[in-house]
Amino acid sequence: MAADKNPFFKVEDFQRLDLVISGLNSTSQVRFKEKSIQLTQILEQGIWIEVPSKSCAMGHSLALDISGIPSVPSIHLLGVIEEIDSAESNQVRLKFRQFSQENWTKLLSYLSGKQDNINRIMKNSRK
Repeated sequence: MAADKNPFFKVEDFQRLDLVISGLNSTSQVRFKEKSIQLTQILEQGIWIEVPSKSCAMGHSLALDISGIPSVPSIHLLGVIEEIDSAESNQVRLKFRQFSQENWTKLLSYLSGKQDNINRIMKNSRK
């Protein structure tokens, strides 16, 4: 059976999301190159991201643009670094200060739908 006609899953559910995150550390004026920031976890009003080494510190303000999701407009957000995973890590938690709640909700809904489809597939494959 061809993958595109498979009644159990859609190939799109397994394709990697190619988020593009770019922006600026407003505190230090360091500009981030496109794709130098990786999203690692999504929160209700914040994110965990992996940033280039020594580009951020506690309390720094970041202005970021997130794009690359079909049917979700580019999201511009301003946030403050509220936590760093460890001294050796490049993982930081950014708490949003200004962002479009509507566009963020669309992104969360899109990602939640993707996860629900994968969970359904996994559940059906165990039967």
